[in-house]
Parts: sequence; structure tokens; C-alpha cells
Amino acid sequence: MNNISVKNKEKPFQKLLRLETLLKSGQKFSIKEIAKALKIDERSVFRYLQRLEVNGISISSRIRKQRIKEYWISLQDTTVNPKLLEAIKEMDTDLTKNGLRKYHNLLTQIQNTLNDNQHKEDMVSNLVQRDFYFDSGPLAHHIGKDNFLHKTIDKILGAIQHNSVLKITYTEHSQKRKLSTFIFHPYRVFLRVGKLYLVGYKEKDNSIINLIIPRIKKIVFTNESFEETPFNLDSYFKYCFGQWVPRNSQKPEKILLELNEDWVLKLFAESNFYPKAKMKRGQNPPQVELQLYITPDFISWLVGILPAIKVLEPLSLKQQLKDHCQRALNYL
Repeated sequence: MNNISVKNKEKPFQKLLRLETLLKSGQKFSIKEIAKALKIDERSVFRYLQRLEVNGISISSRIRKQRIKEYWISLQDTTVNPKLLEAIKEMDTDLTKNGLRKYHNLLTQIQNTLNDNQHKEDMVSNLVQRDFYFDSGPLAHHIGKDNFLHKTIDKILGAIQHNSVLKITYTEHSQKRKLSTFIFHPYRVFLRVGKLYLVGYKEKDNSIINLIIPRIKKIVFTNESFEETPFNLDSYFKYCFGQWVPRNSQKPEKILLELNEDWVLKLFAESNFYPKAKMKRGQNPPQVELQLYITPDFISWLVGILPAIKVLEPLSLKQQLKDHCQRALNYL
């Protein structure tokens, strides 16, 4: 009875220390084997693995047969003081006078405890990253102190690290705003045009899609892992103007624009289109050539920089701009 009582009172950082010791034993363990050894549920194992990695411990993994993933820590990895783990876990990111004092004390502990410079940098980065404020305009999602959203992002990043298959409940983009639940393989988290997205593979549709992270209402870890999938975010957004990636057979088109103002010439010269915009300064007026999908957000953007530009090719784009402007005039 006494032994059971002690186990029930075991603190989270003690479980983290036991997990670290287990993974450094020289053997490789599946999630089920770790859960059995530590006497915790399998979902908690994912959480503790993520917590170790967040705090500077590099966990190796591989997928063996039957899609079972194994985990271990190489013996040369740095051991983190359990008191330091607990302090990091309880850190308050509110930068009050007292909060700043906590940060300085904790960073001092990191300097004194760790000798591994790489791990030291990782831990410092994880501590301060949420105090970097990125404001991309009034239509961007403001995370602020939304703890639910922070926890959602933490879960997603942990799932990406461990190739975990997720069951996601998501608010669809429709007038009825219906919820749907589906199996999802997470690949990358990215910020594009002021919105935070998760891109990955949706099993039901057999396709790669973007999910707007604030619309994710629930995440459940399954007991399955997916095999490492080659994925390049730059290639994924090739020919895209904004965050819209055509799902049908739409082809990118050659777009030739005449630039009639100095400011718009500079705008395209400093742009980050992919493929890169081709500036034709030898023409009078100068021109720019793009290879892009023609999507509604691109058309709206072009309307916004009229009359500083003139569409030379394709003629279908010129007509779309005329129709867009005419519809807008009808509402004025």
C-alpha cells in the first residue's frame, strides 16, 4: 500500500526524469512499452516526450515494421537537472517585473547546468519565442494569451516531431460552419499572409491540404505513426500568390504586366514570388513577368495597385480585372 501511495504522489518532473533514464538505458522503446514501464497512459507518453524535447533533450526515433515507432536517447545527450525542468514547466510568460526576474534566474540556471551549447540555445529559444510579437494586420489571427491555441500549437509541433497520426475536429469554411472530424498526418506549421496554418495529408480525401489552426477545435493522438514523408513547403507554394493552393487541375500561367509608377517597379523588384519575378527594365515602360496561378486573391491584389500597372498578358486576366471593377462599381 505504501508503494502505491508514493507512486500516486509522484510529481511530473519525477516522471520526466524516469522517462529520460529509461530512454538512456541503451534500448529502444515503443509508446506502449514506455507506458507500461512508467505506469502511465499512452497519451501521457507523447506529452512527456514532447516536454523532454522542448527542454533540450534530443530524442531519436525510427519506424520499425507494423508502423510501430521506437524512441531512445543517445548516451552522449545532455542530462537536464529535474529542478530545472520543473522551473521551465511553471514559467509564467507575463513580462511583469517579477516575471523578468524569473527569466533571469532561470537563464542563469541554464548557463550553470548545461555545458552543451546547442541544447542551451534550444532551451533559451523555447523560453522566449512566445514573447516575439508578429502583427501582420487586422485580418491576421492574434494569438496573444490564448492558452487553448498555444496548447493546440504545442500538440501539433509534438505530433510533427514524432510523425504521429492525429484525429482532428475542424470548423469547415462554409456559411453553416459545420464541424468535421478526420484522420490527418501533420507536416508543417507556417505563417502565410497573416494566418497560421497546418499543412498535411488528409486520409479521407487522399490529398494534402491546409488547415487554419484557430479553426482546429480538438486534437486526439492516435496510437499510430506515419512514415517520414518528403515535403518541401517552398515547392508546395510554387506558383501561388497567397495562401490558396488550387486543388483541381488548374495550371500556372505566364503573366506580363506593364509598370507605370516608380513605387510599383520597386514593389515587384523586392517581391518574393516563386518562381522569382523577371524584371524587364529595358522596356519603356518597364515590365515584369510572373508565373502564377490566377486566383481571386491575386485578382483583388492587382485591382488594389491599379492604375500603376497594365495587364499585357493574358487577355483573360485583363477581362477578369474589368469584370471585377464593374461589379465593384455596381455596389457604390
